[in-house]
Order: sequence, then C-alpha cells, then structure tokens
Amino acid sequence: MTTSSFARERQHPRLGIRIPARVRSLSDRDAEEIGRRIALEPTFAPRAAGEGATRPAPATYEQAALAHLVERVEQMERTLDLIATKLGIALGTPADWIDGEAVDISAGGTGVDMPQRFPQGTSLEVELTLLGEPTATVRLVGRVAFAGRPDGAQRPVGRFRMGIAYEAIHPSDREALVRYFFRKQRAQLRERHQEA
Repeated sequence: MTTSSFARERQHPRLGIRIPARVRSLSDRDAEEIGRRIALEPTFAPRAAGEGATRPAPATYEQAALAHLVERVEQMERTLDLIATKLGIALGTPADWIDGEAVDISAGGTGVDMPQRFPQGTSLEVELTLLGEPTATVRLVGRVAFAGRPDGAQRPVGRFRMGIAYEAIHPSDREALVRYFFRKQRAQLRERHQEA
C-alpha cells in the first residue's frame, strides 16, 4: 500500500474499530528473514477462548497434551508479566516491543497509534490481537509508509499515527484479518441502524 492510498483512506474515515497492536523495529536483514518465515507459515493463533466459547476437541492424546501445555505456558507468561509490571521490572527481550492500537486495517496495510514515532521506510514486525471468540493474534512484517504528528483532538498527546504497508503476510492471515474486520464493521453498522 502506498503513501497516497493511506492518505485517501484517512480522508474517508472508517468505523471506529480499534484493536491491540504491538510493533518492534527490525533491521532489513531481520525483516527479510522473518518475512520469509511469515510468508511460508500462517501465524493466526488463537490465544484464549472467550466466555461461552469452547475450543475444538483435540483429535489425539498428543494434541490434547500439547494444547494443555501451551495453555499452561500462556498462563505462566501472563502471571510473570503481571508480577514484573507490579514490581516495575522489565522482562528480557519482549521489552523491545512497543504497545499501541491498530486502526483502519485493510488487506494491504494498517494504521497504528503508538507512543513512539518510527521514520518513514522503517521495517517493523507487527502483532495484531483480534479480540473475540477466540481471541487470536496475527503477525506480519511491514514498512512505515507515513508517520504523522500527534493530534491532541483525536489521539492522546504523545501518540503518533503511522501507516504500515504490509510486506510479508501469509495469505490465510490476510484473509483472517479481512474477515475479522468485515464482521466487526457489519456488527457496528447493525448497532447504528438499530439506534436510529
């Protein structure tokens, strides 16, 4: 997605769908290596079932054991993150990730609101959290197509809006993103029509 297509999208605001996102800066070499892996293998990964949702039953004992192990590891990671936050301790390598929000997601790119501005052309690894049942994450590699100044009227002071053009994303991950946002947009439109 080019800078001009991001500019056109900003002129026609979309519905207010915002989801958690995090980014980290990559060297060109790392971007190429991670991009190759991402392009070969889908990253769409359910993290936790929402209330009332059930996970599909594993087909084999080994799958059930692995699912249980993954669930326990995720539980431990959340507990460690919570303890580290309470104690004010930065944990290892995840500290280079910067948390923010993704907005205006499309098949070719996304806007992100972040507390740090990256220069145009910077390669980034992006993780998007698709909230719902189940909550899932998608990873991709992109490049900053534009980086805007903070706008206190629309974003909190100290936040920057950046447009990220996708450079490496698995086709099934792209489809998952598009389906997710179409579903969210339809739900918002239904709510607006019911209120009117």
